[in-house]
Amino acid sequence: MLVNWLKRSFYIILFLAVFNTLEHVCHKITDGFTLSRIQFDAKDTRPANPDPATFAMLDQPYHYFNCGHQCFAFISNDGHYILKFFKYTRHTPPAWTAHIPLLNRFKSLRPERIKKITWKKNRDFQGYQLAFDRFREQTGILSLHLNPTSSGYPTITLYDKLKIRHTLDLNTAPFVLQIKASPTYPTFSSWLEAGDYDKVRSGISRIIALCAERLHLQILDEDVHLYCNFGFVGETPIQIDPGRFSMSPSPISPEKLTPFVKELQEWFAQHYPPLAPYVEACANSY
Repeated sequence: MLVNWLKRSFYIILFLAVFNTLEHVCHKITDGFTLSRIQFDAKDTRPANPDPATFAMLDQPYHYFNCGHQCFAFISNDGHYILKFFKYTRHTPPAWTAHIPLLNRFKSLRPERIKKITWKKNRDFQGYQLAFDRFREQTGILSLHLNPTSSGYPTITLYDKLKIRHTLDLNTAPFVLQIKASPTYPTFSSWLEAGDYDKVRSGISRIIALCAERLHLQILDEDVHLYCNFGFVGETPIQIDPGRFSMSPSPISPEKLTPFVKELQEWFAQHYPPLAPYVEACANSY
């Protein structure tokens, strides 16, 4: 009897270990992307009337590009656009699960985790909405869809990280359509390698001016990092991740530029020291 019980226990533990390992491997190779993860589960919908120009941009396949803390990003077949889908779209588990102690032992159902996910989703949505309303051109946002709609948007083709084809009705998912930008530091590096120092100086001046303009509009950003949140479209800089935007109730001090400028200055001090003083000179004009 004891031997049979031990065998059953062993097989159960083995099954759970294998299942957990497979789940971890699958998550790693797909970055956790699934269609169900990015779709609304709300039933309150209304028709939409998007800009017709959006349809031309969406009339092509989109391929998995990368993911961050907030979004999964897909790049258009022509390489010109980025389509972002939020990771924390679905509503959290029903409130009644919080009253069942056994269920609350599972991490995904713990009330504090549910509260945190809801807060993150609302923060990200509000940040992108603020960017769309007040800083649209400077963030390269072409279209924003944050509420479920019954019609208006097309069904598109997505290819995930494993090159598996999916079809998605965009009315069922919140998304951000942005122009594709080249990362800041690789862009500066390419200009330096080509000896285009005028482009570099202009890029330094314009990217500092971009940040200063945001501060002038009293828009705060909790995540100002050049290496991942800014880029260039041609020679024009944009801020590609406005998910941490919020409005300041009062004017923002120019001192808020300091961490941004310091990061840029340190990069040039390491990669092309003659231009490090130019970074500071540009910053001092604001």
